[in-house]
Amino acid sequence: MDQPVTRAEFKRFVEEQERLKEEVRLDTLQEHYTEHKRDISDIKTVQSGHSKFFEEHGKRLAATATKEDLGKLETRIDRIETTMATKDDIAALQTTQQRQEQLLQAILDRLPPKP
Repeated sequence: MDQPVTRAEFKRFVEEQERLKEEVRLDTLQEHYTEHKRDISDIKTVQSGHSKFFEEHGKRLAATATKEDLGKLETRIDRIETTMATKDDIAALQTTQQRQEQLLQAILDRLPPKP
């Protein structure tokens, strides 16, 4: 029959179990550390891609007209439309120019010929 374990043997057994438990704990911590480090690296890679996207998007937004810009442009277009000559305005000018040309010709016809 097996003899009972002595106090010294039991103490060594408990110490060995504690040592093994600590080794397992350290191995587990190392595995988790490696996993976390890899995950952080992956996240940094993704973030870098997002940063580039947002930078490009910001540039496009900066180049896009704002509501204020569009309002100013609309005001300028309205002012141009109200001051710009229409086809009728141009036709009236042509008629006036033709009348003036006829009057000038009539005045020139009344002048005595050059000697």
